[in-house]
Amino acid sequence: MAGAVAGVGVGFGLSCSTTKLSHRHSSSSSSKTTRRCCVKMSVSLDEKKKNYTLQKSEEAFAVAKELMPGGVNSPVRAFKSVGGQPILMDSVKGSRMWDIDGNEYIDYVGSWGPAIIGHADDEVLAALAETMKKGTSFGAPCLLENTLAEMVISAVPSIEMVRFVNSGTEACMGVLRLARAYTGKERIIKFEGCYHGHADPFLVKAGSGVATLGLPDSPGVPKGATYETLTAPFNDISAVENLFENNKGEIAAMILEPVVGNSGFIAPKPEFLNAIRKITKENGALLIFDEVMTGFRLSYGGAQEYFGITPDLTTLGKIIGGGLPVGAYGGRREIMEMVAPAGPMYQAGTLSGNPLAMTAGIHTLKRLQEPGSYTYLDKITGELVQGIVDAGKKAGHAICGGYIRGMFGFFFTEGPVYNFGDAKKSDTAKFARFYRGMLEEGVYFAPSQFEAGFTSLAHTPEDIQKTIAAAEKELMPGGVNCPVPAFNSVIGQPILINSVKGFHITDSPGVPKGATYETLTAPFIDISAVENLSETNQGEIAAIILEPVVGNSASWCIWREIMEMELGSCKYLDKITGELVQGIIEAGKKAVHAMCGGYIRGMFGFFFTEGPVYNFGDAKESDTAKFARFYVLRS
Repeated sequence: MAGAVAGVGVGFGLSCSTTKLSHRHSSSSSSKTTRRCCVKMSVSLDEKKKNYTLQKSEEAFAVAKELMPGGVNSPVRAFKSVGGQPILMDSVKGSRMWDIDGNEYIDYVGSWGPAIIGHADDEVLAALAETMKKGTSFGAPCLLENTLAEMVISAVPSIEMVRFVNSGTEACMGVLRLARAYTGKERIIKFEGCYHGHADPFLVKAGSGVATLGLPDSPGVPKGATYETLTAPFNDISAVENLFENNKGEIAAMILEPVVGNSGFIAPKPEFLNAIRKITKENGALLIFDEVMTGFRLSYGGAQEYFGITPDLTTLGKIIGGGLPVGAYGGRREIMEMVAPAGPMYQAGTLSGNPLAMTAGIHTLKRLQEPGSYTYLDKITGELVQGIVDAGKKAGHAICGGYIRGMFGFFFTEGPVYNFGDAKKSDTAKFARFYRGMLEEGVYFAPSQFEAGFTSLAHTPEDIQKTIAAAEKELMPGGVNCPVPAFNSVIGQPILINSVKGFHITDSPGVPKGATYETLTAPFIDISAVENLSETNQGEIAAIILEPVVGNSASWCIWREIMEMELGSCKYLDKITGELVQGIIEAGKKAVHAMCGGYIRGMFGFFFTEGPVYNFGDAKESDTAKFARFYVLRS
């Protein structure tokens, strides 16, 4: 059954004392006692973490960006939603992956779902080796197609005939055309957050209204391609009823992921699937389950067997190809006989049913038929999700999650999450920090809060416990005992940082108004503001306190006048700091970035703004997102 189990940083030891900073790339350290609240930061990293590097990935990705759009062949791989350096993989085996820098990871992506029996399974590889001796593609029918077709038809309740294609996108394109051909209608209903490939009719935004006509979600998609696409929130029965009421006799089909995997893991409410099955039958529309993800993963017969709901048509992919490119759509015989050459609905593919994909699929499904396969998946996945959610809640984070057999997900929000709107309430910045920390712990999740995770028969109890232990470490309160070292203002693995301003917090919860009633403030370097405060509070001001050179509202805040000052001694510090700041600023300006900076002896800073920076208000004009990217890439 579905498991419903309802926040992130990284841990360093800190205590109040003198400041001692250690950097992972250097054995040198420095200490300084200050009169402010001091923090002693001691970074203890094991040898494995010290050696964690993505240098080769960074170099290879820089080349890739010149060769391919964004450096990748599928957008989520670019790490845009989690920040940092995309990882280039070198090899996989079982539950593990190795990148080109030699880092090892426990993998919970599984090639986005196909690797349900583990990567590079010995039996599958051996069968592929034998098949390759006969050739890799025939462009003609082969017996292997019959074998896999028989296995799919016997397993999936809705499928009486099947057509193999080369991807999930192609399967959804074909099934949509088939539904329209069979019903003679054109309008379709899809659900917000459900992904059915990148075909034009599916790339629509779901509006806030109950019955929303889709608008193109990607440049290059004409309005006409999505005009007949209607959208509704997942798990919202009344929205579906209203769409049918307002479009009587015009809806050809409703397509959905029975368990959403492309908005994160979102399970259907108990009554939802039954209700939409009833509504589609009453309105003469076809019900299509997109089981590209859930097929053979939630059970051997997919989500439809698991929930006991039989759709009219089904799309499949991923697992039925055992890691090779594949897709399929199937359904009732009377509908499938509309497909060419049996009927007039045309669809074709050069590599459809190729012997390699058929072989890998056959041997993967054979392994899944072994007794206890889905019981084991349910056990380890439940332990994994429960462990992560418990760790998050223990550390005081808002977190929820769930799973069914070998598919799972968690969100950094209180939940429950019933649809994409709920999912978007998740703290994606927190997920990004958690994600980067888990990478360094040797755990590879999908690089997006809005993607489901996958376990496999190759994952061991030890893999699960190691992952939970890593999550517990990363989910410690803030990961640290002082706010800024948690890296909340940048993305990545916490090392060391400077002050509570990194949180962009003005007032701290727990400080009563009375405690600050007698505290007056003025902008730095604003003489008139100070004079006005003195004038309006004559005889009541006890003292003025300030940093003579501001270092805690930003790196520093006065630069033009300071540059003109006589600096006197400490010439060596002055020389190297000046060279450092000048070099960074010149590099930034050469690359056409808005940038300014300054220094005094051994203290320096720079901002991503034209400047000048005279106070915190000026400092806040800096491009902090640009700094975060600069910081992660250069740290």
